[in-house]
Amino acid sequence: MWTGPGRGLCLLGAPGLLLLLVLRATCMAVQFVPAKTYEDWWAYKETLHGSFVPGPPFWGLVNSAWSLCAIGKRQSPVDVNTSQMIFDPFLPPLRLSIGGKKISGTMYNTGRHVSFRPDPVQLVNVSGGPLPYSHRLQEIRLHFGSEDGFGSEHRIDGDSFSAEVQLIHYNQELYPNISEASRNPNGLAVISIFANVSALLLLQGGIRWGKGRWEFRQQGTIPWMDFHLQIGPNPNSFLTRLLNRETITRISYKNDAYLLHDLSLEDLYPETFGFITYQGSMSTPPCYETVTWILIDRPINITSVQIHSLRLLSQNLPSQIFRSMSDNSRPLQPLLHRSLRGNRDPRRPTKRCKGASYRLHG
Repeated sequence: MWTGPGRGLCLLGAPGLLLLLVLRATCMAVQFVPAKTYEDWWAYKETLHGSFVPGPPFWGLVNSAWSLCAIGKRQSPVDVNTSQMIFDPFLPPLRLSIGGKKISGTMYNTGRHVSFRPDPVQLVNVSGGPLPYSHRLQEIRLHFGSEDGFGSEHRIDGDSFSAEVQLIHYNQELYPNISEASRNPNGLAVISIFANVSALLLLQGGIRWGKGRWEFRQQGTIPWMDFHLQIGPNPNSFLTRLLNRETITRISYKNDAYLLHDLSLEDLYPETFGFITYQGSMSTPPCYETVTWILIDRPINITSVQIHSLRLLSQNLPSQIFRSMSDNSRPLQPLLHRSLRGNRDPRRPTKRCKGASYRLHG
């Protein structure tokens, strides 16, 4: 029976705790390290050294408030089967409002993610697309893997990416803050931008360098992706600001933070008009099913050096054993009967709907 952090419990045949059962042939009590709140008591991989911290299979079992993680029917992330995608010609373009200024904020090592949170005084909003309301940017979160090509939470036709950048917004028209919004309908909107190291990007896209630009050669392994548009050899300039040596070494350990100034958020977005959207959940506890997901259909570049620097970040404090933050993704969840809508016609993937592109407002 699970009794929560800071209390003893009897473990008898519990999945994922085989090591403990081998060490102690009889039922035993394991003393957990006290946590400030249940919100602290989860991980992407079960932790067994000194204390047990539940991984994804246990999220919905250790806390009744997280029950949706186990029994929810609209959970995220998912594997997007593009053959099931519905073309919706009435989806308007996404509209990004950045106030015409560069943004500042703080980058954190949370122990689970690299997280950038803009200054509260700066309003960065998104609307349009599948969103009936304006949503305010709360956080930018990075998911990445220990190997190139494996690290994104979502997959496209079974294919993963080296990283996934998630821009987390809350509905500012209906709710006063993200805490309230996350628990209620139409509360959250998450824009996902996939990232791959350049060499892998070329392999997937079936493109070649010629005449000063990357040219589309043949249909790649992910046909809905917008590889035919301009793809240069340079890394994404926004990620370059976040992941350069001066910055990334300031957040090597859990709870480290570093202030950044004069970031151009529009530099993060690839030049494309296409996206796929579906209704899902938060991909971390408590897994509330209040998220409109928007998956941008063109990946951005990340260099081998940048992805390697992310893998050197520790999910622990300096006084604790090093554990890489990589592979910080929740396993795939079943799509069930949810619809996948896209604004790109698969029969004419290069044709744009009238006005279909990002709109930046000053």
